[in-house]
This record gives sequence, structure tokens and C-alpha cells, in this order.
Amino acid sequence: MEARQLGQAGDVSFIFGVKAMPNVVEQAEELPESAWKRLARPPRYQVKTEERQKPVNVKERIVREREYKNLALQYEDVAEFNYSPTCCKGEYRVVALRKKISVEKGQEQLFEEYRYFFYITMSVTCRSSRSSSRPTTVATRRT
Repeated sequence: MEARQLGQAGDVSFIFGVKAMPNVVEQAEELPESAWKRLARPPRYQVKTEERQKPVNVKERIVREREYKNLALQYEDVAEFNYSPTCCKGEYRVVALRKKISVEKGQEQLFEEYRYFFYITMSVTCRSSRSSSRPTTVATRRT
């Protein structure tokens, strides 16, 4: 039995990253702004005693002083839409992760851009925030 047949029979569930092809990026860009929800990532670990003070970010200071190009993540949004790949008969659920990144040089912000990451699944119960932890492919759009 082919994997596609198993998936259509409901015997298999999967989540995997897909290439950010122009048609998928276009579909994500056409979503209304209300479809995008801010992604709040959980903390990496639970503090068991008391929270420590963060050390000074020396690398960030050096990058600014020497006026290197710096990519700074502003925020992440998540949306979902249906997608029918050209080689498949059915529709699948796509979870889209949109990262807004500002490109800076020294103290100056050059421009902002969006980078998109896509995950395809048949599952309707998985949470979008879990599926966005390991992007595989990037598409960039300048605003």
C-alpha cells in the first residue's frame, strides 16, 4: 500500500517541513492579517531556584560598533490554510510560520523582511507552536 493511500485512509499522521515555493508563499501572503496569530514560545526550561541576571551581550555590541550586518527577529506569527500539492489528489493542512526580521547595520535599520517556513500535515489536532520549532526552507520577501 502506498504512503499516500495510507495517509488518505487515516492510518498515518505526519508533520514535515516543505519547500517555500513561490505559490505557497503567495498563498500565505494573501491570507488576511486576522488569520495570523502571534507565536508565544514557551520558556526553554523552568527555573528551579531563582532567576539569574542575564550577562551583557558582548557579541551584539561588537556587531553594532563594527557596523556588520545584523538580523534581528522582531516577532513570529502563525497561520493555517489548506493546500493541494500538484502531485497529490487531496488537500492538506499547512501551518505557516512568518518571521519578521529587521536588517540593521550599526545603529541604522536598513529594511525589514519576512521569512516564511511551512509545515504540511494531515493532523488537525497538533498545535501550530509545536510544529514550528525546526524550519527546513526559507523564502524571503522585503517590505
